[in-house]
Order: sequence, then C-alpha cells, then structure tokens
Amino acid sequence: MTFFDHERLEVYQVARELNREIARLLDQVPRGFTDSKDNLGRGARSIPRNIAEGAGRWTLADKIHFYHIARGSAAECAAGLHELIDLHAISETQAAPARHLAARIVAMLINMIRSLESRDTRTMSRPPNPRDPRDPRDPRDPRDPRDPVTPVTP
Repeated sequence: MTFFDHERLEVYQVARELNREIARLLDQVPRGFTDSKDNLGRGARSIPRNIAEGAGRWTLADKIHFYHIARGSAAECAAGLHELIDLHAISETQAAPARHLAARIVAMLINMIRSLESRDTRTMSRPPNPRDPRDPRDPRDPRDPRDPVTPVTP
C-alpha cells in the first residue's frame, strides 16, 4: 500500500535498494575508515529523500531541482565506493552491486529530468482549478494524469 506519490516511483524503490546494499557493504568495511563510511552512508540516504521531496513539489522547477540533487548524491555514492576501493577497504567485486544500482539511479533520474524539462510548464505550476474547463486534472487528485514520473495507478 502506498500513501505518497514518491512510493510509486521505480527510481525511489531502486534508491531504497541502494541504501540497503550500502548498509550491507559498510558493515564489511574494517575499522579506520569512519569518514569515508559516514560520507557514503549520508550520500546514499540523501538520494531517496530528495526523490521524495521532488515528487512532493508542485512546480516543475522544484521537482527538477530535487531530482538534480538526488542525481548528484548518486554520483557521490559512486565516488565514495571508488574511495573505499582505492583505500583497499573493499574490493571491486564487493562494490559492484552498489555501483550498478547507483548508475541505474543516475540514468533514471536523467530521464525523469529530461522528461520534465520537455513538458508544458503551465500544468504543474499551480493546483488543479475545478472551475477551469481547460484544466485536464482532477481537482481531487493532485497528480497530473500526463505526468510520466508520477504514474496514476488504478
């Protein structure tokens, strides 16, 4: 059961999967790498939070802004994984699943951002107007039925 729009987004679910993978991986990192572990953990936790915040915003500019931040955090995670590899705290093999998830998230967010940037900005800049016959949105449903990143489920 979902209560929020972001829970329906595949990229949000993949970001949660990355969080779980990073947590599992960080448990394997030996002592002495506290700063690197903390930075990687914070970066991973930032991704789903920014996706959720973006999904909850009304304006396209706000949505895009938070999706860009999430994309940057996913790239930061990839760099953090390389840092732990370079410091010989983990192996390439150990990092590979998390790196693949981070790359997948970056690709998904880029597609979402491009899709939003190509949209007519008039549709999400304001709440639905029940008195405007030109407004295709249902005033009881804050999601735009034409929004590719917030699918309407039956």
